[in-house]
Amino acid sequence: MVNRLLRRCYRRFFRKHSVLILVILGFFVLLGGLRSCSFGGYSNNTPVITTKPEQTSSTQNSGTTITEPATVPEQASDFEIHFIDVGQGDSTLIKCDNHYMLIDAGDNDKGKVVIDYLNSQNVTKLDYLIGTHPDSDHIGGLDTVIDNIECDNILLSSKVSQTKTFNDVLTAIENANNTYSVPNIGDTFYLGDAKVSVIGPVTEYEDNNNNSIAVIVEYSGKKIAFMGDTEKEGENDILQSGINIDVDVIKIGHHGSRSSSTNAFLSALSPEYAIISCGTDNSYGHPHPETHLTLRSMDIQIYRTDVQGTVIMYINNGNIIFNMNPSTNYKDGDGVEAVLYTGNYILNTKTKKFHYPTCEHVNDISDNNKETIAQNRNFLIEQGYTPCGSCKP
Repeated sequence: MVNRLLRRCYRRFFRKHSVLILVILGFFVLLGGLRSCSFGGYSNNTPVITTKPEQTSSTQNSGTTITEPATVPEQASDFEIHFIDVGQGDSTLIKCDNHYMLIDAGDNDKGKVVIDYLNSQNVTKLDYLIGTHPDSDHIGGLDTVIDNIECDNILLSSKVSQTKTFNDVLTAIENANNTYSVPNIGDTFYLGDAKVSVIGPVTEYEDNNNNSIAVIVEYSGKKIAFMGDTEKEGENDILQSGINIDVDVIKIGHHGSRSSSTNAFLSALSPEYAIISCGTDNSYGHPHPETHLTLRSMDIQIYRTDVQGTVIMYINNGNIIFNMNPSTNYKDGDGVEAVLYTGNYILNTKTKKFHYPTCEHVNDISDNNKETIAQNRNFLIEQGYTPCGSCKP
């Protein structure tokens, strides 16, 4: 009864005021059309931050597929990380609250590339410039940056070199009437509201790579690790140091080389995302399949500058956003696909070998020495096991 009365009232109301209702509806339709129009080149639907044109879905001459851009912030982010494509090398720009830090500057011929990129981002001064270690693919372009951009603080590794590349950096610092300092593990400083903590090197090493300055940048509750070219020895020492290294994102060490990114280290960091900076068809085969398999076995999403170009990461309201989707290219630098095996392995605990379950030698292993395990291949190798020469797991 009540429902019928309500329906009757509604019908009377709409019959009596139908003209007025149509006028109101027409007004809102017209208003919606005007809001979607552009005036004088400005559209309120146009994001302030845009992606590189080449980072749309396409296939380059090399046959590399570029992934579709993911959603990017429609308003300028207060925190951005630009993993700049400098080929076989490293260079990363971090922006926070109009403060800027550059970590490395690619090889000797990439200095102008980095400067052009900084100019495109309206960077006129760097609060911090870090040269992680003396290798040319990291500090080669540093002298060009110092020659062209004011740098408040320059940080270099304790490892010195007699190379022309390293001396060029020292000369550029001197010509700019500047100095550099060597950070120590445990040091912290701020880039705007972002906290930067030095986590490596823990000690002095004979080689350049393990002497890389490694830092964790923290902003809005999210942490990003930058490893330079730190290898297994340096990673293990960082683990043993007791520093909290739980992060959300890792800039993978040594361009995805098998000499870095151990299973134990990545497990301790437990990142959700990993970025690999390397060059297309590089002569080192980076990123190596072992690194790919370790990352994939942990469900870590991978971004690669060699197949995706410059990768940009934003933090907005505590959320991590990338300007593109993760890479689904699992080939190493030699073009070989890294196939992820998700089954079990059979261990011979006496001979310290591991086998596929279907291997003919499994039946020869005594029950006392046989163990079935669900671990990835790299983990077993790190534990001292070697793959069977027959089934080649």
